[in-house]
Formats: sequence, C-alpha cells, structure tokens
Amino acid sequence: MNVRLLFCVAAILAVAVPAQPAPADATIRDACATLSRNARDAKARGVIQAVAAESAMPAAMRSRAMVLHALPFLQQMNTNQFDRIVQVLLSTYPEEGAAILGLTERDWLATCPACNGDGTKTATCPSCARTGKCPSCKGAKKTPSGAACQACKGAGACGRCGGAKEIPTACLECKGSGKVVVLSANIARRYEHVLAELGVLASQNVQFAEQSQKALAVRDVKERLAALEEVIAAFPNRQDLGALTAACEEAQGRIAAELAQKQAQDEHSRMAQERDTLFAAAARLPHSSIPVLIRQIDAFTAQYPKSGYGVELEVLKSKLQSRHTIYTNAWRGFYILGGLIAVLFVLSQAKDWIFGKNRKESLSKLSGMEKLNADEFTDPLSDARKAAVMRKANDDVGVHPK
Repeated sequence: MNVRLLFCVAAILAVAVPAQPAPADATIRDACATLSRNARDAKARGVIQAVAAESAMPAAMRSRAMVLHALPFLQQMNTNQFDRIVQVLLSTYPEEGAAILGLTERDWLATCPACNGDGTKTATCPSCARTGKCPSCKGAKKTPSGAACQACKGAGACGRCGGAKEIPTACLECKGSGKVVVLSANIARRYEHVLAELGVLASQNVQFAEQSQKALAVRDVKERLAALEEVIAAFPNRQDLGALTAACEEAQGRIAAELAQKQAQDEHSRMAQERDTLFAAAARLPHSSIPVLIRQIDAFTAQYPKSGYGVELEVLKSKLQSRHTIYTNAWRGFYILGGLIAVLFVLSQAKDWIFGKNRKESLSKLSGMEKLNADEFTDPLSDARKAAVMRKANDDVGVHPK
C-alpha cells in the first residue's frame, strides 16, 4: 500500500470515526458491558469509536476498539467500510493487528454460485444477435457494390464476438470478483471475544488506578512500600508501572535514610554510653588498672575514629599516663629504697660476722693464746661496762650488794 492510499484510508477512517476526547477507563468498561447486552446501543458504540480514533490510547485497547468498530460494518454487509478500517488497523499495528482481528476472508466471502468464482458470465452478442455474422455484410464479406466489407475487413464474422455468437460479461452477483458476502458465525463470536477482552483491559485499568492511588496515599513509608509492591506484583505485565516503580524507589530511599539515621543515633548513644563508662571508671580506678583503661581508650578510638570524643579521651589518656608514671616511679623508688635498706642490713650483719671472726683469729695469733679457749676470753672494757649497767639497775630498784 503506497503512502497516498494509506493517507486516504486514514482520512476516511477519521471521517467515519469523529474525533472525541479519550474516554475514561470506567466509561469504556461500562460501554463494553452495555454492548454485550445490546450491540446496537448508539452511545456505547460512540465510546468504542472514540477509543479507536484516539492515538494516545494504549495499543492493546485501541487495536481492539478498531476491530469492534469495523465488525458491525461487516455484519451490515458494508465490506468497503470494513476493509478501510481493517487496512488502517493492519498498517498501524502490523504485528498484532491480524491476530486481534482473528478473521480471514473465508469468514465473510464465499465463491459466487452464479459464476462459480470466475467473476464472468456469457451473454448473447448484441451486435450479431447470436448469428456470429458481421451485421454490416451479413457474413458476405463484401458490400452490395462488391467492395470488401470494412466492418469485418472481409472476414464475414461479427467483429464483437468474433463469430462466437456470445461475449463474456462481468457477473452481476459478485460484480466480477468471483466472491459474494456470506457471513460466518465466527464473526459474531469474534466480536463478543474482542469486546470481552476490551472490557477486561478497561476493568484492569480501573482497578490499577484505584489500587495505585490507594497505595500512594498511605502515609507510613514502610506500609506504602508494601502496598506499592503488592500492586506491582498484581499487575506485572503493565507498561505504565514507571510511576509506581519510582515511588517504590523513593520509599526505599527514605526507609534506608531513616535506618541510617537510626543506626547513627544508636551508634552515637552507644559511643556516649561507652565514653561515660570510661570517664566513670577513670574517676574510681585503682592505680594498678590504669594500663587496662588506657587500652580500652585506644580500642574506643580505633572503633570510632570519627567520634567527637577523641580529644577529651586523648586528654584523659594523657592524665592517666602521667598518673601511672608517677605511681610507677613512686613504687620504683620504694623498691630501690627497700633494696638499699636490705643491702645495708646484710652488710651490717656481714660486718659483725667478719670483724668477730677477725678478732678471734687475732687472739689466736698472740704468743701463748693458742692455749686459751677463745669462747672464754673476756674483754676488760666490756666487763667494766657491764658492771656499770648492773650498778645503775640496782640503784633504781634500791638494792645494794655487800
């Protein structure tokens, strides 16, 4: 089909189907229900015509509306108008148009019984009146003057039928096409089937719009996401899920943001609690546990590197380290002092033992002292001291030796 012919067909369809505002899905659904009861309802048929003429309608609905608009013309034996609409249907929807129509020429055309499908019939030649002879020379081939007949050029046969006495003419029953319109029951069945499909599509659109609007109106984000996902799952093959998908992504983003915010708040609360625990422990911490608390501060800093408590914990750590240093140095000094005292004590004991042994050895070295018992040797100076101590003690108690 060339472009000019296609343009003409589209113009004819535009005239046949006047432009109207696109009907609402609920209106289409109601029109289909009405036509299923009364196929002649003019208002309902007008709705179907408006759907067929509206290029913005979804392909699945508009193509079916074209079929529903065309079939009544076929049922009225208006095959010309039917053919025009079908041609627009097939050119607009070349892939699915024929399948949606679901009919072939055999459903409305049959072999002409008058001509047996030839499209022609034989009739008596009007020129020779079934004689087969030239009407000018009556088959004599010459005129009365003896000249050759110019009408048959000297052949003597009828110039129109060539002497066959009959001529072929177009069959009046089929107008030369060899086919006559004979509607099959499949046409009515197909009309009802396509009408039901269009009604289902319109009903689904109404349900989809209602459920989508209801889901989008849910205020709680999590409940709205669940409602949107439920609608998408109920209508998985629709081509207009973009808005719901975008709404789902927006809801998921908000849920993720709220979750991240809650996690951040929980982490901040946990950090604050652990920070308070560290400072409370530092206030009552014994000196011996300072290294443990310092390790805990380092672990906190490693776990929360971006914490706002880093500076004050570093200050606390520095104070604890200074305190631990003082404590360690104090104990170190105590240990050193104790060690010195112990060394001095040991030295003093060793001195008495060393000097006592030297005294005994010096006595044994005097002439004749080797015969004395060193244990019985007495020091006069020591004896005098002992005697003075004894006298003082006796004076204190009032005892005087005779």
